[in-house]
Amino acid sequence: MTDLALPTHPLTPAQLNPSGIADALDRAAHLIHTNGLATGEYWECQLFATRWTEGRGCDALGAIGVAVGYRDHLDIDRAIVGEDVYDPKAHAYATTGPHPVLAALMAHLGVRDPLDVMNWSDKAQDRAVVEALRACAAGLRIHAAAAEQVGRVAS
Repeated sequence: MTDLALPTHPLTPAQLNPSGIADALDRAAHLIHTNGLATGEYWECQLFATRWTEGRGCDALGAIGVAVGYRDHLDIDRAIVGEDVYDPKAHAYATTGPHPVLAALMAHLGVRDPLDVMNWSDKAQDRAVVEALRACAAGLRIHAAAAEQVGRVAS
């Protein structure tokens, strides 16, 4: 069973194995199921509120960000969505790409751009977003279990 407690610090790369990604997706689904689905923003905003606080509804991207340990919208832009980040040493911008948890949901939904997830989340109903997050998590667990079984048979 997934631990639905929200992490207080970003997950480490070691925690981002298929099981850890599935757990994060389940936490994001639980967050939306419990607090509601926000539209137009990562989470329900109050004037100048850039950080998520307990009890706020989230869209899919915001919920993923909170579920992997981020609370600030700028951190989600960089770490989850993969915005262009300026590298002063290279004097250039580099795109980090979507976070592994978001990438898993994008693959599940069959989309290539985080903006497509945001648009989908804004148009969907709470239940559809929760079900998609949970289905993606379940699919990851099935693939991980099958890969583990193949590894045991091969050895």
